[in-house]
Amino acid sequence: MKNNDNEPFTSSGLTEARTRWVGSVRHLMLGLDPARHYLAADNEPIFMGGDPLDGDMLQVIAACMEAGQKGSDTESELVYVEFGGPADASEPRAAHVILLRDSLFLLLRNCRLWVGQKGGAALISPHGKGGHFVHEDGELTNVPGLPARSLAPGFARARKRLRACAAAMPDEPARHSFDPVRRAA
Repeated sequence: MKNNDNEPFTSSGLTEARTRWVGSVRHLMLGLDPARHYLAADNEPIFMGGDPLDGDMLQVIAACMEAGQKGSDTESELVYVEFGGPADASEPRAAHVILLRDSLFLLLRNCRLWVGQKGGAALISPHGKGGHFVHEDGELTNVPGLPARSLAPGFARARKRLRACAAAMPDEPARHSFDPVRRAA
């Protein structure tokens, strides 16, 4: 039951499973300890997940990001974790990065997490094409070039860590989710 627009609500099994995956993407990208950090900080991207991203959802996200940016010097950033369909809570199939910079929206579709041989925070690679994003100094930063010659091992490491992180998340945080539209605004 939802207490107010800023409070978590108790969720269904589907939402709980998706929350576990989205929370794990967040933990890997921000380099957080999956057993401890669950509350979002002001200086981090918004993380949300759901059904395949379509034009209607993009309009809602864009309006919320734009409204949330009004009167603020900050830039809005969102990582959207996409699942296969309305009843799908299995491993996410893609991530999309949505950035609001100087009143312009940039959408990078079908991104994947990538982890280097030495570990560390995951970065997000837009389909292995020139450039990637890291979370640095409170924002997603575009880094030119590829993180390695061969991306496949880093993608495999990221999948393995994502699965382990999702499995290790305690039940209590996975039972709660924030309304993504309220969180974005």
